[in-house]
Amino acid sequence: MPDLASIASGAKAKASDILAAIRTLQLIERDQRPATAAERRLLACFPGFGSVALRLFPDPITGAYQDGSWQALGDALQALLTPEDYASAKRATFTAFYTPPVVMRAMHDALARLGLPPHATVLEPGCGIGNFMGCAPAEMRFIGVELDRISGRIARALYPRTTSASRTSATPAFPRAASTPSSATCRSRT
Repeated sequence: MPDLASIASGAKAKASDILAAIRTLQLIERDQRPATAAERRLLACFPGFGSVALRLFPDPITGAYQDGSWQALGDALQALLTPEDYASAKRATFTAFYTPPVVMRAMHDALARLGLPPHATVLEPGCGIGNFMGCAPAEMRFIGVELDRISGRIARALYPRTTSASRTSATPAFPRAASTPSSATCRSRT
């Protein structure tokens, strides 16, 4: 979970964080190694594409960028990504939303009050870069699913002990363990 002070506040700063995170992700994937602490900090600042989508991608109707400086950033993004990853990023702009840490912590507290043990395995069907997983109790395990390929791979780099799947369809194939009932059960109160 990034320090809130390190999260970019302006649109161009967010776009720069996106490009830096993608370059970092590609480097650690190319080297086939875990991310260093500094690289993890860069990856954790990835804001997702939603907040800058109308600037970082060309207008879907006109094909034009908002202005020349945005076109340079958009061209840099497209040059970094494979056609599949670029298409995935464009699709993700409609489903990528930021959840504040206070909300994530409140959700974990609610799950604990409902009886979910801290060592449970939890399905996170829209994990983004894994911020919800990062706010969880240390012993909790996750199966994270993300439609955006870049965000899913960042989640895998940030939280390597989780099972993360990046899928281009809304019906991902889950690991076999995910289909077995958990020892944790949620009880409803009547």
